[in-house]
Amino acid sequence: MPVPNDNSRPPAAWCYSGNQIRRWRTLANVSREALAAAANYAPETISSMERGVRMPSPRLLDIADELCGAQGMLSAAKEYVRRERYSARGRSTSSSGSGRRRACGGTRSPSSQACCRRGPTRKH
Repeated sequence: MPVPNDNSRPPAAWCYSGNQIRRWRTLANVSREALAAAANYAPETISSMERGVRMPSPRLLDIADELCGAQGMLSAAKEYVRRERYSARGRSTSSSGSGRRRACGGTRSPSSQACCRRGPTRKH
């Protein structure tokens, strides 16, 4: 059964790709610092990508693939990480100035606690 992607989890493609980068890098005895220098990133950024917090960039996937001798296995992930470009946490939760977006999809005006879809008596 698939696990729903709630607001606290990064996309699965980011996590899996990052995990594979770390595994291939470790297998090839390439330090995080060496990969960071080759890709022109900070080591902390590489760490974030490996943990799935940031989307692994297509450039990093290609450089890691070449540096670690992954024979296209890491570069192949580019197609999948692009599908889930932004995490749910990074998306805006408000609609163009008309109030806060609710879990039900409705909005409320700043002066009212009522939700436009569920009515004034329904608390969220």
